[in-house]
Amino acid sequence: WYQRRVREAVVSTQSTGSSGINAEYGYHGLKTSTLQDSDKTSLSLSEHLSYAAIAGFMTLTITNPIWVIKTRMVLQASGGSTMYRGLFDGLSQVAKTEGLRGLYSGYIPGIFGDFSWCYSSSYHY
Repeated sequence: WYQRRVREAVVSTQSTGSSGINAEYGYHGLKTSTLQDSDKTSLSLSEHLSYAAIAGFMTLTITNPIWVIKTRMVLQASGGSTMYRGLFDGLSQVAKTEGLRGLYSGYIPGIFGDFSWCYSSSYHY
């Protein structure tokens, strides 16, 4: 059941284009498809938390490499030596030298951030 919902959310985020890939569209896609498939008018707390976590993981997975390069570029600006000329140069250099592990450094702390956001937002529902 959840796998079908996740697939639908991924397809809905892909169809919106690169500017629409974020947690709101993933969450909104899951929520909309759930409410359309049932007679419910609102989601339960567990559905809110599950869908928010899924959308957060989708966003984290897509944006983590960009944040890695952004952080390194900010650090290089304060340090003096230039390692990357821009975002795409940084992405290609890290992919060549460090592979996926380099692009996704900091992913695990991001997961904890996603869990804490889901927990704190549960008080709104």
